[in-house]
Amino acid sequence: MRAYIVIVALVATMFALSGRVARAQTVPPSAPAPLITGTVPTTPTIALLNVTRDAPAAEVDASLALAGCEAVSLVANDNGTARLYAAGAPAFANASFPVLRANSSFFVLCGDRSPYAVNIVQYACAAGRSFIAHVQQVPGDRVILELEGHAVELKQTISGSGTRHVSADGSILYLSKGADATIQQNGVTTHEGCTGTSINTVIGTVGYLEKIALPVGAMVRVDLLDTSKADVAASPLASQTIRTNGEQIPLSFRLFYRPADIVANRTYTVRAEIRIDGVLRFTTDTAVRVLTDAAATRNVALVLVAVPPSPAPTSIVGKWRWTSTVEGATTVMPRTAGDTVLSLNADGSAGTSTDCNSYFGKYTTAGSALTVTMQGGTLRACPPFESMETTYLAQLAKVQQYTQNGSALTLTYAGGMMSFVAQP
Repeated sequence: MRAYIVIVALVATMFALSGRVARAQTVPPSAPAPLITGTVPTTPTIALLNVTRDAPAAEVDASLALAGCEAVSLVANDNGTARLYAAGAPAFANASFPVLRANSSFFVLCGDRSPYAVNIVQYACAAGRSFIAHVQQVPGDRVILELEGHAVELKQTISGSGTRHVSADGSILYLSKGADATIQQNGVTTHEGCTGTSINTVIGTVGYLEKIALPVGAMVRVDLLDTSKADVAASPLASQTIRTNGEQIPLSFRLFYRPADIVANRTYTVRAEIRIDGVLRFTTDTAVRVLTDAAATRNVALVLVAVPPSPAPTSIVGKWRWTSTVEGATTVMPRTAGDTVLSLNADGSAGTSTDCNSYFGKYTTAGSALTVTMQGGTLRACPPFESMETTYLAQLAKVQQYTQNGSALTLTYAGGMMSFVAQP
């Protein structure tokens, strides 16, 4: 009751602040925006958050749990009236709680997290479908599914074989047996032939101390790396790229990895960077250890430092590091920052290194027109599904125009834009 009074007392503050909450980010359909924005607490406390799209309380509750907050209650403004949602209460007790509308704010009271371990399983299904199941191992009666861009909580019911979990409204049925699973929605099987792989997460936030707002379109990248050997370039075990659309720090991230890939005597670190218009502006400057450190860390707060601007080149001649390519709603980036560099030499020769091979060729300019032609290179076989070489070379061959703004070089072609930054 005391917690309820505290939250209700804050509703007036919520009304005052709701007009100043950053607008929800919008991203391409292939990468749905997160439901909840703001810093989700992972300890017992009260927080003011907002939602990016219309969502019922049950989905908000499940999404909070995935972010590390076991919600005790929610409070929202319903046309000037404070409405309370009590997690775990019967449906009739929460019947008056409204659907939270896009860009609206709400208060949450987070409680103590469940002491029971959670097993995360990533399923690959027939017809290219997939989903993730967060299974509470003990007592085993709770599953949260990440399904088609939404989070839904299910409870275990009696099953003659395997396990059977059903959503509160009965619309979603999750059947699992061993590594196999099936999902039915409204009586129709939507996910079949699903095989699961155990995964785990490193979660946290990215921020910096400078009082600088991130512009729309800033790119944040977070990597989980095996840095056991100092003289060997580390390849990411997991990566997440976040495109900001008005969202400000701290920004939450979640990296999925397979426990089978982690070796107890190796060193694993998390690295992050923020790029604005393709130029590196903030980066981690210390090794932040996770997983195999003494505390087995899986929740980190990364504080990035500002990167001094590179001296502006005086011409297109020089070395240029590829940072990203945008084609419509799709953005592709190098697998590892700095592994792809384009060289444009004063004699008209050109060269490029990729994450796999090195190439040589030539380029020509006429005003702002640019043509780059690669004529040969090394023949190392690139690992399938890991190298960006083929994509990058195909884009480079289509380049028609260039613009240079200080240390930023932009190459454009029909429907695409490649961003480079000067390589010191």
